[in-house]
Amino acid sequence: MWMIALAAVTALGALSGTEGQGYDRALRVVYFNPSDREPEPNYRDRLDRVMTDIQGFYAQGMAARGYGPMTFPLERDEEGRLVIYEVLGAQPAAHYTSPNGHELRGEVAAHLAGIGLDADRETLIIFENLVVTEGDRLSGNTPYYGGGDHRSGTAWVTDHPTLDPLNLPATEPTMYDNGRPYSLGRYNTVYIGGAAHELGHALGLPHVRATAAESVMGTTLMGSGNYTYREEIRGEGKGTFLSAASAAVLANHPLFRRSDEGKDDAVTCDLTDVRGEPTAGGMVVRGNVATNVAPRAVIAFADPDGGSDYDAYSWVTPVDSAGRFSVPVTGLAPGGHELRLTFCYPAGQTRTFGVPFSVDEQGRPDHRVLHLGHLQRQAAAAVRRGDLDAARDLADTAVARFERLPDPLRTDGQRSVARKAASLVDVATTEPASDPVDAPADLPDAVMAAFLSDLVWESAEVGWERPCRDRIPSGSSRELLESGERYHSHGIYAHAASRYAFRLGGKWSALRTAYGLQQGAQGSVVFVVMGDGEELFRSDLVRDFVERTVEVDLAGVELLELICEEGDGSNYADCSVWFSPELVR
Repeated sequence: MWMIALAAVTALGALSGTEGQGYDRALRVVYFNPSDREPEPNYRDRLDRVMTDIQGFYAQGMAARGYGPMTFPLERDEEGRLVIYEVLGAQPAAHYTSPNGHELRGEVAAHLAGIGLDADRETLIIFENLVVTEGDRLSGNTPYYGGGDHRSGTAWVTDHPTLDPLNLPATEPTMYDNGRPYSLGRYNTVYIGGAAHELGHALGLPHVRATAAESVMGTTLMGSGNYTYREEIRGEGKGTFLSAASAAVLANHPLFRRSDEGKDDAVTCDLTDVRGEPTAGGMVVRGNVATNVAPRAVIAFADPDGGSDYDAYSWVTPVDSAGRFSVPVTGLAPGGHELRLTFCYPAGQTRTFGVPFSVDEQGRPDHRVLHLGHLQRQAAAAVRRGDLDAARDLADTAVARFERLPDPLRTDGQRSVARKAASLVDVATTEPASDPVDAPADLPDAVMAAFLSDLVWESAEVGWERPCRDRIPSGSSRELLESGERYHSHGIYAHAASRYAFRLGGKWSALRTAYGLQQGAQGSVVFVVMGDGEELFRSDLVRDFVERTVEVDLAGVELLELICEEGDGSNYADCSVWFSPELVR
């Protein structure tokens, strides 16, 4: 099957050049060398084979899903050789550890700008010559992740001289990667598969696991497929496949459809209704979407609470000409879940709406909460539009529907949604503090408590957008602060990596704050409180929407720092918030 996939790409013919069918864009392949290393010998031919294999995997996966052998174009020279942009880094290899991926990309972007390519409008895969090799022992903590959408993206991946599809069948010798033993073939499975996986993120693909029906095919690429890629050629498993959800997104990506037409067009998308209807195996989610462009499909992701979205199941269904859709959601484990509905548009845009729900011990989803959650989301949308009358009506409707249910039918999820809806309008009508003039150290002693967002910070930096108080900055607008439990009128936007410093003057006794990810953010972060350079609090890794609280002793502290660190080495979707942070005497 492996050689068949390679042959399939060769047979396409038009996949060489910059795709020869009037489309002059391609996936850009970069080889990054630190300042203290030379390029590995023959890396160009080797990476040509790696990228051709990955290209073939995607073509094979798309064909299996009924789209034909669609795949991304690779840029080739007149002799058919893969074009690779070699970039020399400003720092030695030891400098480019996992948290420094954005610095590394900045150097790549500067190099590409010098030859007329805008990295922010390209999809890049960066192979990093950063692994430390000592005999059969390999080590390193290099940038290794990806993120992007239909317009641009970046995959940071590791390289090594043994990385070559020709080595995939090999069961020996044994190599040790960060202390773990791998056969040569297994090492290639993990890291060529890893390159294919992170490229998926650069192309806009979220994590997704195989449903029960899909699991007979192996492991999804955007689940843990990097650990099973091409393992079938060694007889070690079923291998990796492209899920229906991933294929539905890629079918519209400009690189796959070989056209940039419409990719920068604005898409308006309003989920006007969503309801759940119980079935023997779960529920059917039905709804309507109002939009200026007809979406081709909707993907329903059911993501269990806790952990990451690696365990999200998915189902794909078309959207009819009237904007109606119907998706079966089945086979879910008991517990809390989030239903995410992602609409896929012809030019590659996607729009996602999330609604929480739960499944009882008998496997029955709480279908009623979907409509309550939808009303609450509609109320929030009305707030963003500035239509507070509509917001009140929608919020009141959600609360009234919950209150009309008899007690035996009420669930914690419904109760939570009703509480959020009830508090929404009050929070929305609270004006954010504008240009505060007092630092915490300057407040009179008679002021016994104060929200930090009402006070002047000494310095501030965030990993995305701009420092902001009481709202999430979003282009020209500002979104309400929202945890999994409620909305907040006070808070500090702290997208990782972030740092806010406040001068306390030793006058405050404690900080009381909630903290967490903004509802819907799919990142992972760690929250840290520092006092005069000493760590006073460090949270566990946060990768869900549960709102946590802490009280930190600040007796005698002059300088308070609120820090959010990247959780998994990347700050992709790390939209974190200090909710209602309050100083007390």
